[in-house]
Amino acid sequence: MDKFATERLLLLADFTITLSGVFNITASHAVFKDVAGTNVIRTCSLVISAQTLNNECVFTDYAVSRQTGGALTWSVPGALADGTAPAWS
Repeated sequence: MDKFATERLLLLADFTITLSGVFNITASHAVFKDVAGTNVIRTCSLVISAQTLNNECVFTDYAVSRQTGGALTWSVPGALADGTAPAWS
């Protein structure tokens, strides 16, 4: 393993997420614009029915594309950054 690799023990603790949306220069782009060239760690919070799942994610790619209908969309994949198992609170 070198400094850019991630070591994982299968079935121990893992989390992946892919976020996507319509391009917005003041919201999504402001958060993810530095992800395109590097791996960036961000806190990811999911809230469902007043329950929150917080964890640290490493985001590895920020892809912006033009759809056939003309919409400019983005997607960014993330994975568990620190090995701490996410827990609902």
